[in-house]
Amino acid sequence: MKRLVLFLVMVLLVVAVSFAQQVQMTQVTTLAGDSVKNYQFRSVDYLPSGVIWLQAAPISALYKGDNYVFLSTDNGTTWVKRVVYTNAALGSPGISMITAKDANTAFVSLTTGEIFRTTNAGVKWDTVTSYSTPDLAFADGVKYVGQDSLVAYGDAADAQGVFVTRSVDAGKTWTRFTNFSNDSLKTDGIYAGSVTYGGAMEAYGKTAWLTLYNTANDPPSLLKTTDGGGTWSWFRVTLPSGPATNYSFLSLTFKDNNVGFAVSRRAYSTSTTNSNYLCKTTDGGRTWSDTISVEPGKGHADAKPMTVRAIRGTNTVIAVGFGISGSKAWISNDNGTSWSPLNPPSPSAASDLKNIAFGSATQGIMVGLQNVVKFSLVTAVEETRDGIPTGFALEQNYPNPFNPTTTISYSVPKTSFVELKVYDLLGRTVATLVNSEQAAGTHTVGFDAKGLSSGVYMYTMKAGDFTATKSLVLVK
Repeated sequence: MKRLVLFLVMVLLVVAVSFAQQVQMTQVTTLAGDSVKNYQFRSVDYLPSGVIWLQAAPISALYKGDNYVFLSTDNGTTWVKRVVYTNAALGSPGISMITAKDANTAFVSLTTGEIFRTTNAGVKWDTVTSYSTPDLAFADGVKYVGQDSLVAYGDAADAQGVFVTRSVDAGKTWTRFTNFSNDSLKTDGIYAGSVTYGGAMEAYGKTAWLTLYNTANDPPSLLKTTDGGGTWSWFRVTLPSGPATNYSFLSLTFKDNNVGFAVSRRAYSTSTTNSNYLCKTTDGGRTWSDTISVEPGKGHADAKPMTVRAIRGTNTVIAVGFGISGSKAWISNDNGTSWSPLNPPSPSAASDLKNIAFGSATQGIMVGLQNVVKFSLVTAVEETRDGIPTGFALEQNYPNPFNPTTTISYSVPKTSFVELKVYDLLGRTVATLVNSEQAAGTHTVGFDAKGLSSGVYMYTMKAGDFTATKSLVLVK
């Protein structure tokens, strides 16, 4: 039995690293009737259900101070436009990060120190907590760390410096975390992350990382929780020889609790040293690898990453940014060892791509200055003739870990009877997701584990002689 399990694990590992990703991209030109060229976008959340929340700040002086979100419930096919707030004195953009639970509930962190919440699809937004007065501080980010638990952080307009706050009741009430040794977050020169690209913090199940930087020529640091914000550890980050001191993290992503990637840049610098560096960690963020080049042979000005995102459950990582001709993106299928350019559409040489989000392991969206690009990824086994897959395939669920919903994609090359079930580790069936004849093509199915306990589960697809099994992790 042990040999069989070991063999299956080895097979799954081989499958996971052997399929190359092919990317199909579509430029979005209008959102709810508005031209994309009228906006800059830097924060986006894409849920497995197909719901997309997209922050938008107009670049026209006519709309100065206006801050919007665009909402789609059908994977970006149709959109509605919502006003978050208007304050001409503050200018825009005013939203640093957006995070959502579903099509009705979402939170935004604001560059004025507040956290707003909507529970009616963005029609009305309410202040749920605030740590500053206008123009004195920033709320750099807000993320879910459980079903109804959230953490947020930023720079407060008081003597306590950086604030870290937590809600365990879906955002109704918030508690500020103050139990840091020696009042470390009050240290002169310590600031919260970066609001530039909407990626200052990362959450993975109940684990979250918050980025900090120090203007006193010290390395950046991270605040980390593994229990949904109940307790925190603070540690200095050891960076490679390129970004050494006085650097900040512009974006951060983790494919699991240990392996992650970051884009780092000198916090305050001249134009000659203002370079972005892509780095990798394998120990949860404490130490980082030497600088990774996303496009060897290209100078920094023509291959400048701004945000990096890993597709959890796979070896695929995508970075977005810009070059001398506008928006650029790069993909790695081997955990960041080698990279290939994606050549996304770019409306002009001035446009860029500031952020990226995945709704599943095969669907995503890139956003930036005057640019929104939807994309889909298919594995080599799914290369098509006239849109039909050439073989059976079962994809890794996304997100993974998840709470409580996730999406599973699978492909069939011909009309076939497909069975897709989820099992616990004792082999008991906990859900039957598909048990019917399926037409040739690529399909997706959602799995809602609301009534299940946290843990590892297995899902198996059977179609004719084809059988494949993968694991998924539920974290509540």
